Amino acid sequence: MTQVVISNKADEERREFFENLTPQAFKDLGADRLAYVKPITVDNRPGYAVYGANGNLIAVQNTPQMAQSLIFENEMAAVTIH
Repeated sequence: MTQVVISNKADEERREFFENLTPQAFKDLGADRLAYVKPITVDNRPGYAVYGANGNLIAVQNTPQMAQSLIFENEMAAVTIH
């Protein structure tokens, strides 16, 4: 078993912060900085939903390019999901 050695107080504080996060708090951690695009159907037409990292819907766009532009215009980073 590998043991992690804490080298300073800042490292220990970071470790404690992440160990004590609730599942919801972990989801919300990058919600305002990370987003992903998911193809959807709206009124029998294709659309592209933009979601925050926590899964909350941000917007729906007509094209994937418009969805990506929305992410970048809001200074967010686009991530891929599988």
